[in-house]
Amino acid sequence: MFDRPKLKKEAKAKLKGNYVTMLAAAFVISGLSVLINYSTMHFTNSGAIRTLLIIFSTIVTAVLSYAYAFFCVKTSKSSEPAKFSDFTEGVSHLRPAILGYLWRGLFLILWALAVFIPGIFIIGIYLAGTVLKGLDFNNMEQYLENMFSDFGSMLNGATSAAGTLLVAVLIYFILVVLLSIVLIIKSIQYSQMQFILSENPGMSVRRAMRLSIEYTKGNKGNLFVLSLSFIGWILLAMIPAFIFPHLDITPVWAGRQVIVNVYTICFTFLVPYITLTYAYAYHHIKQEAVETGRVKEENLQ
Repeated sequence: MFDRPKLKKEAKAKLKGNYVTMLAAAFVISGLSVLINYSTMHFTNSGAIRTLLIIFSTIVTAVLSYAYAFFCVKTSKSSEPAKFSDFTEGVSHLRPAILGYLWRGLFLILWALAVFIPGIFIIGIYLAGTVLKGLDFNNMEQYLENMFSDFGSMLNGATSAAGTLLVAVLIYFILVVLLSIVLIIKSIQYSQMQFILSENPGMSVRRAMRLSIEYTKGNKGNLFVLSLSFIGWILLAMIPAFIFPHLDITPVWAGRQVIVNVYTICFTFLVPYITLTYAYAYHHIKQEAVETGRVKEENLQ
């Protein structure tokens, strides 16, 4: 049984005596994030440098997020105090960190395209069909003359166009909702990849993805609710950032970046607790998958 309060309690218990070490590692991540953001701000007029910084930022994000997952998994399994060297050890695992991050991102993009492209095609076909249906190609000149010379015809045409546009907007809204649902489900299915790779750095990313999908069967709702349970803490971390919109920071984009960086620093204090809770959740759903026979223990190596 997925016991969310118990998982959080275990994470809090592990943080006692380990929080400072785990927070230090989290601040390494947020510090580099803020530094990269500020570097990007100073090169707003150079497209090439901004592109290189974005690529560099993606690699750094992949490596550090994996390293922190590695750190939390190792800490959650050990009876010894957390060691900063465990975090730096995770940083050295470049292959699983980068490949796992890119593989997961690629599949999320493919799922997004699989939903979005057919939806946009349907909207285009609907709009084109509606417009063409109302045109009289046999007597186009007379049709246009009647339309623009008669106020009633113009009003009917505008009303029809507004109705067509409204239906198209409604279809687009449904498409966005559907896309969001698909991406949430897939994100949860792939969410255990980092933890799996942190325990098995030599495992292929394809195999890690398959295992993640197996682990999350029957637990996607539990993991989603677990994520929602941190909203209160996340909103609390946003409070200091709300002060900055009232400050006179120019240009506007610089002010927005300052707000993002302030929130990043505040959120850092929550990273040990949240990530450690997810690590305990990973151990739970992994054990459940083995016990129910969905995954054989010999296939985990």
